Amino acid sequence: MRKAVVVLPTFNEKESIKDLIENIFRQQKSLPNWTLEVLVVDSQSPDGTGKIVKLLQKTYKEKLHLLELSLIHI
Repeated sequence: MRKAVVVLPTFNEKESIKDLIENIFRQQKSLPNWTLEVLVVDSQSPDGTGKIVKLLQKTYKEKLHLLELSLIHI
C-alpha cells in the first residue's frame, strides 16, 4: 500500500477547513492501493481553525494530523 500525505498550511480557514478535509478523504475511494493522510499546519489561527481540526481528528483518527506553529515576532 502506498501513502500520500496532503499538507495544508492554514491561517483563518475556519469557513472552509472542514469541507476541504472531508473532500480530500472522499478521494480515498478512487485511489486503490493508496492511503491518504492530511497534515494541517496551522499558524495559531485566531478564528479557531485548529479547534475544528481537533474535532475532525475524532472522526479521522490516525489519518488527520495537526501541527500548530507559534508565530515568532522579532
